[in-house]
Amino acid sequence: MSNLTPYLSLLAAIVGGSIALYIRHKNRMQAAKDAFGVFIREQIATIPVTGLDEFYRRTKPDIRSSVERLRHFIGGRQKARLNRLWYQYEHIREYEFDRPYERVMTDVKRELSIISGEDFKSPYQFQSAYEAVRYYLDEFYKFSANKNAR
Repeated sequence: MSNLTPYLSLLAAIVGGSIALYIRHKNRMQAAKDAFGVFIREQIATIPVTGLDEFYRRTKPDIRSSVERLRHFIGGRQKARLNRLWYQYEHIREYEFDRPYERVMTDVKRELSIISGEDFKSPYQFQSAYEAVRYYLDEFYKFSANKNAR
């Protein structure tokens, strides 16, 4: 036992250091997720009813930067999902923003589809541009709210 004593302190130092590094990493990741979540909530709170095209163009670079910062701290499936969400958000068709009566026409198309008995290709098939922007920002927010975003 006496010949193991010098190694016990070394082993304890290695284990303690490893635990400290792990905790530091987890704290940094959570801080990044928290900052991302606060930023996204601020964007959600400012989504306008009109002028959505200007909002989208104005906020897209800041959202991209925020996504890039978060991407640094997550991995695996979370990173793949974030990449997919960002790609979809970045490619929302801007020409659909703020057309006259855009939200009303979306509701009419949705109702006509239901009446005619057509099957929806996706639950987001007839989203208005406002609903699409809100959907993606809500999905981005889930990365900060959940430890394991889908």
